[in-house]
Amino acid sequence: MNISLIASFYRVQTHLPSWIARAEALADAVARAGVTLEIVIVANDAQDDERTLIDAFAAYVPNINVLYVPRESLYASWNRGVKAAQGALIGFWNADDSRSVEAVLDAWRLCQAGAKLVYFPWTVVRLHANGQGKHETQVYSQIPFDAAYHKRKFRAGPFFMFTPGLFQQVGDFDARFRIIGDWEWCNRAMSHTNFTPSLVNGGDFFIHGGNLSNTGSTRQVCEENVMRILGGMADEVIPAPPEEMRAVWKLWEADVQIPFEAAGKLWGAGAAEVWARWQIEEPRRKADVARQQKIRAFPKWLIDTLGLRPLLARLGIVKTRDAK
Repeated sequence: MNISLIASFYRVQTHLPSWIARAEALADAVARAGVTLEIVIVANDAQDDERTLIDAFAAYVPNINVLYVPRESLYASWNRGVKAAQGALIGFWNADDSRSVEAVLDAWRLCQAGAKLVYFPWTVVRLHANGQGKHETQVYSQIPFDAAYHKRKFRAGPFFMFTPGLFQQVGDFDARFRIIGDWEWCNRAMSHTNFTPSLVNGGDFFIHGGNLSNTGSTRQVCEENVMRILGGMADEVIPAPPEEMRAVWKLWEADVQIPFEAAGKLWGAGAAEVWARWQIEEPRRKADVARQQKIRAFPKWLIDTLGLRPLLARLGIVKTRDAK
C-alpha cells in the first residue's frame, strides 16, 4: 500500500455526506494515477446514522478500514489509526476539510525521493455561522523549512504527511492534548528529520465555529504553553488564565519539572492581573499586525502581477517569493 489517510470521526453527521463524496473522488483519482490508497476511519461512539453511511461507503470503495471504538481523544484515535495503517506514507483527513488530490500525489513523489515529512500550503475558509455573506479565505503559503521558526509557528499545517518509520522514531501523538497535539508531535519530529515543503496547496481547512482549533479558546493558550515547556522553551510562555493553566499542567507535572520562573509567571502572584491586561492588549496587537499586513499586501500584489519580483530580488530590494 502506498498511501494511508486516517479520518477520526465523532458526531460528524453534518459533514459526513460531503466528506464521503470528496473521499470517493480522491480515491478514484489516486487510483487512476497508479497509486494505491487506503482510508482508515476511526469512528468514535458512532451513532446509527453515522454507521449506515460509513458502512455503505466501505462496501462501495475499496481499501476502507473502519475501526469502531468508544469515544477517545482525537490524538488517541490518530495513534490507533497510524498503527492500523498499511501505507508507506500517512496523513490525516478531518471530516470538515477538503484534501487536494494533486497534493497527496506530490507528497508520494517527495516520499519516494526520500522525504520523511511533507507539508503544504493550505487555504483557510472561514464560514459565517448564519450562512449569510461572503466566506473569507486566506492562503497560508509554503515557506522553506526552518526548525526554529516552525517550532514557534505551526506551519506544517493540517495536511502534513509522514512515513511510518518517522512515527516509530518520534513516538505516539500525546493523547493528553485536546487541540495542539499535531504541533507538539511535529516539534518532536524535528529532532529526527528536516521537513520537506511541497508547492502544491494541500486543501481547504474550514473554520465554522465547531472546530477544535482556531476558536480562540483559553484551552489552546494553555496547551501551547505546555508545548513550550516540554520543548525547552519555558522562557517563551505567554499569559494564560492561571486556574485553568494550573489544571491543564497537572496532566504533565508527574513527568516534567516546570521551571520556577515559568510557574510563577503562569499562576504565581500577580498572574491573574497579567492575564487580564493581556486579554485587553492582545486583540489590539493582532489588529495592528493585520493592518500592517494589509498595507503591505498591495505593493506585493503589484510587484508579482507585473512580474518584477525576480529583478527586484536580484537588486536586493525585495525578497524572493519563497523567503519568509
